[in-house]
Amino acid sequence: MKNWNKSGITLKAIGLVSSLCLCSVAQADGITDLRGALNRLQAQSNVKAVLEVKSSRKQGEDKEAIETNGQINVNLEDGSRGMQISLSKEVLNKLEQEARARIKDKESKSPTRQASFDVNTEESQMMLSAVNALQRQIEEASFKSEKNDSYNGKPARLLTFEFGMERLPASAKKYIKNFESRLEIWINTDGTPLASKLVEQGNGRAFIVVSFQQASEEHNVYQVVGDRLLITRRESKNKSSGAGERADTKVIKTLQVQI
Repeated sequence: MKNWNKSGITLKAIGLVSSLCLCSVAQADGITDLRGALNRLQAQSNVKAVLEVKSSRKQGEDKEAIETNGQINVNLEDGSRGMQISLSKEVLNKLEQEARARIKDKESKSPTRQASFDVNTEESQMMLSAVNALQRQIEEASFKSEKNDSYNGKPARLLTFEFGMERLPASAKKYIKNFESRLEIWINTDGTPLASKLVEQGNGRAFIVVSFQQASEEHNVYQVVGDRLLITRRESKNKSSGAGERADTKVIKTLQVQI
């Protein structure tokens, strides 16, 4: 009887360990879950949104630094006819007012015009449908690790990828000495992206005597609306220095879906 009990306990223990192992395996392959989620979110439905762009730039250092700030709202729409970017009458009027002000004062601030330079087709499309950009990134990058983490106080999985020098165009490689690029993607239990962060930094030398450094960060926050994976907030930072000059740029893009 004792032997039967021991065998029963052993069998139960083996079954419990096996179940735990199977659960672990099911939850462990984050890349497969991520790819599955991206394949589900193919963005076939129509979407309309307002994109708010805020930018700030600082050129130079200390008291000699020149700072410029910008803000603009644009209308985005994506559907069967493709993507459309449009400006309201109010925004067009602001652009005209700023243009007229620059005629009288060349140093006149032009926040609407300044922010308009950061409105481009590629990023606008990516914010309305983030799947393609993410798929390209994970195909190009080398997977490094997966671990349990949290995002906004809720359980999440953090996938880490790295890029090498092959990410750079040939024209830049001859000047870059050191380059690091890391991509982090937070996903939920079914693989849907919650947020991502891309960090890059490099240094090198151009024209023999001119050394330079550059660092950039991109933070994305994702949201699923229907069959679309949207980027509802995108913050880009860039710092560069070289030849006695320094520049700092920050651009925040916020997407408000129109129901």
